[in-house]
Amino acid sequence: MAEYGLIPARGNWEYRWFPTTSAATFKKGALLNLDDTYLLREYLSTDSQCLGIAMSNSTASTVVVGGAASVLVALPAPGCTAYSDITTGVTASSVSVGQASVIYKVGNIMSFASTVMGQASRFSAIVTVVGPVQTDTSQVEDDANVDSSAFDNAELVHVALRDLSVDHRRVLTLRFLEDMSIEEIAEVIGQGSGTVKSRLHYAKLALRRRIEELTDE
Repeated sequence: MAEYGLIPARGNWEYRWFPTTSAATFKKGALLNLDDTYLLREYLSTDSQCLGIAMSNSTASTVVVGGAASVLVALPAPGCTAYSDITTGVTASSVSVGQASVIYKVGNIMSFASTVMGQASRFSAIVTVVGPVQTDTSQVEDDANVDSSAFDNAELVHVALRDLSVDHRRVLTLRFLEDMSIEEIAEVIGQGSGTVKSRLHYAKLALRRRIEELTDE
């Protein structure tokens, strides 16, 4: 069984450094998320969203962010795709374009695609197959944007938005309700485009977490 890890494919991927901890043990190509202190960790099947793909092992981290050991992460924009490993028992004939799939962990890496929905938890990363199976490498191309069904309940999103910080609520409103570009938001709030991208990223994470909290209440 191949173990190449997730590999960014088509689309406008963004590459950014994120701090991690000495306790992290994820591998290059693993699907990642942030913990409650905004440090990198491997994606869990109970997460409702993911951050991106590790471009190196956690043990190969480089000190670049505030003096903390950090790892380069590939962040998917809408329309991005990635190659994922195919787990044992999933044949090329059982995978077709448009089919729902899940990303889950096999061995030491969270990078394997499976069409067996039983592998998924309530929050598991649901992706869509967009390319044929590469039989020589046992990989398949997937839509890299994790299912965002947590945002489908408009009333719940509205309530969660009220609980966010003013800065987070503002950038989300400008981006998704007023349909402004990154550059337009930067001009409105008087910050650079990089700051806007970072703030949007953390605002979406905060919104998802608040939605999960409200759902569990």
